[in-house]
Amino acid sequence: MFFSLISSHSNHSSFQKIFIMAKSTARKPVPKTASRPNQQSRSPKFDPGSANNTDADASLEELFTSELKEMYWSENHLVRSLPKMVDAAGSAALRKSLEEHRKITMKQASRVEQVFEMLGEKILAKKCAALEGIVMSGEQVIESTLAGSAARD
Repeated sequence: MFFSLISSHSNHSSFQKIFIMAKSTARKPVPKTASRPNQQSRSPKFDPGSANNTDADASLEELFTSELKEMYWSENHLVRSLPKMVDAAGSAALRKSLEEHRKITMKQASRVEQVFEMLGEKILAKKCAALEGIVMSGEQVIESTLAGSAARD
């Protein structure tokens, strides 16, 4: 997703501005009704200016913020975990790729911080169990394989 802030003169909240930009820059799937042009979609459209969206906006904002917190934790956890993977890698190409990935991940963490700031939210991390499990699995592979072996890489 690409995050960008639209005009600050708009009447929308920061969350709505980011949501609108994320929605407008997302890849749009071809609807199943594309072959039938006379049929219209039955799903309601999101109207950020509508007074009827207060509950939906609040729950969407909570979900968005919660996901940002997990994303922030994940990016920072990877930044801390990747050096161990670099050290364990036997292949020079793999080490280089992991080091490049760490640099990219650091930039991604910084971007998530910017989104928190645009929302006026405190920057907080929320543990992501899925990524924690993936990293733990990688650590187990490192511990259970011989250094320099193809199985480790």
